[in-house]
Amino acid sequence: MSPKALLWDFGNVIVRWNPRTLHLNIFDDPVECDRFLSVVCTLAWHAPTDCGVTFADNIAQQVARYPRYEAEIRAWQERWAEMFSGPIAETEAALESHALI
Repeated sequence: MSPKALLWDFGNVIVRWNPRTLHLNIFDDPVECDRFLSVVCTLAWHAPTDCGVTFADNIAQQVARYPRYEAEIRAWQERWAEMFSGPIAETEAALESHALI
């Protein structure tokens, strides 16, 4: 039986994705940025959105826990595109070599 679909995870598979890319533009201090990403908006916090929880629900819960960082938390969705920094050359080459793009 042949596969009927191909599902790719885009972030860090097809394109580079890193929340720090965005948040370094928000925080003046890189140490504060790193603390925010290791305590407030962690990858574990973000994981439910990959499983179907809406940005709105996930963000609302985190804003309730960390109201001081409301703008920074909301930026996760509002400025999502700024977390991406271009294609991953190895994936791009693999796709091209198999005529998938």
